[in-house]
Amino acid sequence: AIVQASVRGLRAPRRGLLQDTLVVVYAPWCKFCRDVEAEVEGLTRGLRWEPSFAVAAFRGDGAADRLWLAQTLGVQSFPSIILFPRSSCHAEVQRRLPLRYRPPERD
Repeated sequence: AIVQASVRGLRAPRRGLLQDTLVVVYAPWCKFCRDVEAEVEGLTRGLRWEPSFAVAAFRGDGAADRLWLAQTLGVQSFPSIILFPRSSCHAEVQRRLPLRYRPPERD
């Protein structure tokens, strides 16, 4: 199952992540987010036996969250897919951005 990511967990994974974590930043009103939902759920099912990988969803359309996501992680649109490599901690997030998927331009 997809885990719901928390603001606290994204902002400061203090002890470091124990797994590579793919975070899908979404907004429930976003058509493109709804379009990729089945693929993300399929990916999660396919990886359910892989203990070193997790998939998490983060609702990012709140005003404060949106500002933080844009300034810290470079999120400009929904959905955004970000890979937090294992052992990422708050200091690493501040020094460099996690790996991000850049979608093709939309019409």
